Amino acid sequence: MSSLHKPLSIKSLGPRVLLSLLTLIIVGCPAQSIVTLAPAPPRPLFEVATTVNANAAAITNTLRARGVVDGHFTSQEGRLRNYHVDGTLFYLAPSYLRFDMKKLGSRMLLVGSNETHYWVDSQDGKSFSCAPHGQQGQLPPDAPISPSQLIEALGLSALPPGAGLSPASSCMQRIVDDYQQILFISAGRAGTPIINKEYWIDRREPYLVRKVIFRDDDGQVEMESSLSKYKRLNDSHWLPYALDVVWPKVQARLQFHINQWKSFDEVTPSSPQFATPAECDS
Repeated sequence: MSSLHKPLSIKSLGPRVLLSLLTLIIVGCPAQSIVTLAPAPPRPLFEVATTVNANAAAITNTLRARGVVDGHFTSQEGRLRNYHVDGTLFYLAPSYLRFDMKKLGSRMLLVGSNETHYWVDSQDGKSFSCAPHGQQGQLPPDAPISPSQLIEALGLSALPPGAGLSPASSCMQRIVDDYQQILFISAGRAGTPIINKEYWIDRREPYLVRKVIFRDDDGQVEMESSLSKYKRLNDSHWLPYALDVVWPKVQARLQFHINQWKSFDEVTPSSPQFATPAECDS
C-alpha cells in the first residue's frame, strides 16, 4: 500500500502531538474574548438632550411596528392573568398612537390616542374607556395602560421642556454606571420636591433613552419602561426593537418584541388608524 494511503496510526503521531491533542480535548478551544466599550465621559446636559430630541425630530412620518406582545395584568378579582398576543403599533409624533393587540384575529386590547382624546378598548368593546387629553379617564380594570404614558415609554418623543435646554430648567442630572440620568422635579403631595420623571440616557452610542420612569405625587414608581436593541431605520432615526413596560402599583407588565419597523407617508392624522371612536361622544 502506498504511504499516501496508509492508515494513520496513533503511535506514528509522536508524544508531543498526542499531548497537544489531549490538552485540546480536555481544555477545549480557547474562548474568544468579548470586548465591551467603556461608556463615554459624561456630556453636558444640553448636548445629551439635543441628541435625544434630534432623533425624535427626524421621525416625520407615521411609524408602524409589528411583533409579539407578552405580559400580565391583575384582574378586578385580584388574579394575575398572563397574555401572549400579536401586536401592531402605529405612531405619529407627537400624540398619535394606535396599539392593537390580537390573538388569533380577535382583539384583546386596543390603546389609542390623537390630538384630542385617548381611549382603551378591551376585548372587542366589552370594556371601553375614553377621555379628552388632560383629564383622568377611568381605564378598564384589566387594562392599566395609559396611552399618554405609552407614547413616552417608547422613547421616541422629545424630552419634556426644560431638559437642560434653558437656564431655568426644572431638572437635574445624575451619573450612575452606564447612564446619564435626567431627573425632573415637581412638588409632591406634601408640597416637598419629588422626582416625578426620569430619563436614563445611554452613555454609549447612539446616546438615546434606555429607561423612562414616572412617579406619582408620593414619589412611588407608577411606570417603568426599558428600551433596548436600537437599530436605524432607512439610515435615519434610531428605533428600539425591545420594549419592557412595568406598572408596579397595579401589578401589570407589557413586553413588546418588535420584528419590524416601517415608515408610511400615506398614514396621516386624518387616517382611520387615529380616528376618535364614536363611543367617545356617547
